Amino acid sequence: AEYLNVSIAAVSKWERNETYPDITLLFPLAQFFGVTLDTLMGYDEAKIKGEIDAVMQEYRHLSWKERTPFITKAYHDYPNSDVIMYRYMWDIAGDWADNDPKVLLEKKDELLAICDRILAISTNESLRLDTWNMRAKLLHAEGKTEDALAIYNEKFTSWYHTKEQKSEQLFAKDTPEFRRYLRNNLYELSD
Repeated sequence: AEYLNVSIAAVSKWERNETYPDITLLFPLAQFFGVTLDTLMGYDEAKIKGEIDAVMQEYRHLSWKERTPFITKAYHDYPNSDVIMYRYMWDIAGDWADNDPKVLLEKKDELLAICDRILAISTNESLRLDTWNMRAKLLHAEGKTEDALAIYNEKFTSWYHTKEQKSEQLFAKDTPEFRRYLRNNLYELSD
């Protein structure tokens, strides 16, 4: 109480969980106790990550019908998780392929806001690329196909720079390993 220049009664109320300190006192409190603000507030990053991992594990085992309401709740519970934002974004867009342009345009503002947030916080390159893919899909739905294609040209590598193409180049062309990787890559391209 003396350190923070507050009354003993105020501290007593904090200790009894009747009230909380003013927000302007959080940093001085953390300094006083020699802890981070996260620790002071009870935030445990490892615990949150574990919870998010469990949510995504459960999500994968749900039927298609159950997934959207489940991930919508998860998005409200963990609004800053790039993985949950990403999955929520694709669920409301109708998944990755054959998107209905009307749905994309109807949800455009929300989808763009999510894209901006993912690109601002995520370091996962796969999520980031798929987020650029969403932006391109939105542009295409608006009739701005050239702008959408520009995103693909700028953000995505060509097939010649993919791991699949490079993996076959590890082996001499007259070896069984080369033929196996080449065959697998041709099947994937054909598919």
